[in-house]
Amino acid sequence: MHGQHEFSETFKNDRALLLTRVWFSGVCRVGWPSYRRGDRSRFSCRGGLTLSYFCRFETGPNGSIRIGENCKINEHMRIPSYDSVIIGDNVPMASKIFISDYNLYPVK
Repeated sequence: MHGQHEFSETFKNDRALLLTRVWFSGVCRVGWPSYRRGDRSRFSCRGGLTLSYFCRFETGPNGSIRIGENCKINEHMRIPSYDSVIIGDNVPMASKIFISDYNLYPVK
């Protein structure tokens, strides 16, 4: 069983690397599945980005997301943008983080 786990993990990582090279330029690795919704031109990242599994980036009609160089983002990250979200260079992020530039639950 231990050997099967190693093979399946190796296969998943190799698949993620291949898909990354096909769909993203300048990105180290994207764990699949990860999602990017909205206008693709409103999402940008500099070289060295590493994404783990189940990351979601969502841009509204006027929103944009910019990620700096050499960022490492772990699994289950979600970033929706109504206006602008900017993440600087060399930023490591833990799992299960939510970053937004608007309030999902307005105060009544």
